[in-house]
Amino acid sequence: MRGRGEAARAGRFALTGTLLASALGPWLVYLTLRPHVGSAAEALAIGGAIPAAWILARLAVTRRVDWIALASVVVLGVAVTVSFLSGGSALPLEVRSSVITGAIGLACVISVAAGRPLPVLLARVPGLYDSGSAQRVEQILADRGRRRRLAVITAWFGVVLLLDATVRVILAVAPPTATFLAVKGIASWGIIGLGLAGIVAYLRHARIRERNAESGHPPRSPGAAQPSPRSPSHPSEPSHPSEPSHPSQPSGPSHPSEPSHPSLSAAPPRRG
Repeated sequence: MRGRGEAARAGRFALTGTLLASALGPWLVYLTLRPHVGSAAEALAIGGAIPAAWILARLAVTRRVDWIALASVVVLGVAVTVSFLSGGSALPLEVRSSVITGAIGLACVISVAAGRPLPVLLARVPGLYDSGSAQRVEQILADRGRRRRLAVITAWFGVVLLLDATVRVILAVAPPTATFLAVKGIASWGIIGLGLAGIVAYLRHARIRERNAESGHPPRSPGAAQPSPRSPSHPSEPSHPSEPSHPSQPSGPSHPSEPSHPSLSAAPPRRG
């Protein structure tokens, strides 16, 4: 138990460090580079080139393609080109991550509207996922309830990503670059955290409904008549017909009365 507790604390500490690094790292790098370069665009370009070089080096070593990371490198190159052509504007470099998140969110929403959620399409791309992940997706598709939950989660995730991209664009346009870099990470993680909380609440509600359906207790309609808890579970037995009452016996003898005999005390007739 003690080892599990220490492992859990170490995992929470590592997660907290990762979140802080991703939220505050670009801001600290910008503050470090900005006094040594001529413009904010140059500082942003150098700061973005550091993780891009790491992604390319990892790709060369592992020979495994991370499509999202590779897309971020391509978008960085496009943003640097647009910034150079626009006279050194920092705006293309500030909104480059919003392009990726917004595109993924839009793809999620459109795929659900078309009846083919994005995870299903990605799982069927050869070589994109391992066989275990593709098999789990096929099992989900075979179940109607799971397929519906996958569609709801995909749509919700797409809306969250679109909201995050919109907030980042607004922050990039309004405040200075240093303020934008300090706030955008905190705002993004807050939006994503609320989105994950909504997904967890939805899954919990779906599991409760499944348990009620399996236990034979479907949700009751408000107007349905509820049986009394004290009523017997078996129908009442029909009352036995009462036995026919016997006719009352007469108080007197039931046989006819015999003729009365002459009295024995009477004297016999005399002989003449």
